[in-house]
Amino acid sequence: SSGINAEWPLRPGKQQHSTAAIESITDMKKFVDNYPQFKKFSGTVSKHVAIVGELSRIVQDYNLLEVSETEQQMTTQASHSEVQQKISSLLRNPKVREMEIIRLVLLYCICYEGQSGHNPRQFIEAMRNRGISEAKCKLATSIMNYGGKAVRGGQLFGEETKIAMTKKYFKGLQGVENIYTQHKPYMIDILQQLQLGRL
Repeated sequence: SSGINAEWPLRPGKQQHSTAAIESITDMKKFVDNYPQFKKFSGTVSKHVAIVGELSRIVQDYNLLEVSETEQQMTTQASHSEVQQKISSLLRNPKVREMEIIRLVLLYCICYEGQSGHNPRQFIEAMRNRGISEAKCKLATSIMNYGGKAVRGGQLFGEETKIAMTKKYFKGLQGVENIYTQHKPYMIDILQQLQLGRL
């Protein structure tokens, strides 16, 4: 088994032991509850397990892993048609919260601006159909007016040099170990340049 084999005395002073395989957050909770001695000496463990359990529930209940994956794909300029399909699917998913829907649509508006087939109107209409207020739907237009290509300088996530494009190409060939950390904030490049005195 890939789980943790945890041994703990059933009764203080006795040699009798029980081995339990801990493979999930639920198993951790049961382990802590079933071993009073463990609970007594490690009270904070049960709190941490409870927090992790609640975070896990939120991620699952609101489909946050798929939302995060789609956001990462947009910031790394993944296939436009693939991203459109994913956003359309998430917009139809009742589990996805309003705040995630708005964020996805706003990211799409500025990440794929100017590309063939860029059509934020379909997503704005889908937002209205979900009952999202008109004021929030208009944020899509506002972000284009405030941060669109016509008003910002340079690339959205930094200048795409030949070296950077080559690195991205080879990274794509090798695959990405963690799809949820593909995007590297442009601020990191700015700070590194500042540290090296190149700004």
